[in-house]
Amino acid sequence: MTGVRSKGDEVIVTVSNGWHYQPYQIRLQIAQNLWQGWANIHSPHKPDSARLSVVVLNDNKVGGSRVWGGSLIWVQEE
Repeated sequence: MTGVRSKGDEVIVTVSNGWHYQPYQIRLQIAQNLWQGWANIHSPHKPDSARLSVVVLNDNKVGGSRVWGGSLIWVQEE
């Protein structure tokens, strides 16, 4: 992780290029844990309103919450 910022209901986590070298399942679990931490802080009584975006250094999205709910986390499979 190289940076974290928030924007309303969303936390935006910037990751380095090394993120892509981690196995898919590890990246997915990291993203799920990041979302869970944010949801516990931001909206513990309505966790699906907390959103996560995982971006690389040039702000391309490589994971995060799906539009249907904050808890539905995805990461690129690569």
